[in-house]
Amino acid sequence: MIVETGSGVSDANSYGEQDVATTIANCKAYATDRGVDMATATDEQVSSWLVNGTDYIESFSSDFVGTQKTITQALSWPRTNVVYPDGSPFPDNKIPTDLIHALYQSVIEQKNGIVLQPSQGGSGSGGKFVTFEKVDVIETKYSETIGTGSQPFLPKVDQLLDGLLTGTMFALRTVRI
Repeated sequence: MIVETGSGVSDANSYGEQDVATTIANCKAYATDRGVDMATATDEQVSSWLVNGTDYIESFSSDFVGTQKTITQALSWPRTNVVYPDGSPFPDNKIPTDLIHALYQSVIEQKNGIVLQPSQGGSGSGGKFVTFEKVDVIETKYSETIGTGSQPFLPKVDQLLDGLLTGTMFALRTVRI
């Protein structure tokens, strides 16, 4: 895992805080604070979930407020021309706390068996979400309750990202300078 903390890393594949170890520790603490037992989750699992969560968050990249800071950065954040609702500029060398928390919430969702960007269709799935997949002695389980849309419904993740997206009424907005 290569963490983007706000400097515009060209090969980052996850958002985070300070470094990989701090990001994983803070993610586990976030989940534990919300009653999710992370004792059995290895750092490798959490790292993988963070990368998958970042991939999910990046699916909103065209809707983020502001402008990507550099053309060479791998992820959508950091961004320029982003301001707080009071009109003060949001630093272009930081990752918003709400984005980090949305990422950590996506880890909770994955720990609970949700596939953030499931493949749809195909034989046998009936449009349902894959909730478990085993490679050796092939085994796949599909959800009966998650739904049949193109992505799962993640209200807490969506709420945390809401203020970072254009066309929303919360948190940050874009201003041309």
